[in-house]
Amino acid sequence: MTEQEHGMVSLEALEDHPLMHRLLEGGDETGVVQEAAAAMLHCDLDGSPPAWRERLDAYRAAALQEGRADIVDVLDRLKKAHQEWFGMRR
Repeated sequence: MTEQEHGMVSLEALEDHPLMHRLLEGGDETGVVQEAAAAMLHCDLDGSPPAWRERLDAYRAAALQEGRADIVDVLDRLKKAHQEWFGMRR
């Protein structure tokens, strides 16, 4: 499997997650609990913020490559709403 194919598979898994469906339909990302985000992003709940940021950025890059501005927007909003999960300052 090429890296591009792996990225598409990852994006498909992200798209299929119930939380992503809710957020794409206009759900509020500020109410997302970390456990749900971990499941959606396939991150360890106790993973380091840089690991979380790397995973989110990988999904974001795959979404950009596929022209999925809607998913990019959701990921950006999630990152902004929960900066501490991704090692960013508020």
